[in-house]
Amino acid sequence: SGDTSMSDLSVFAGSETSIGSEILVDSEASSSDT
Repeated sequence: SGDTSMSDLSVFAGSETSIGSEILVDSEASSSDT
C-alpha cells in the first residue's frame, strides 16, 4: 500500500494508521486546492 495507485490508497487509509491517511489526504488536498 502506498506506491500502487489511488485504489490502493483507499485500502491504505483504512488499514494503516489514520495519521498516514491524513498525510496523504492533506497532500492531495493541498495540491488540488492550490
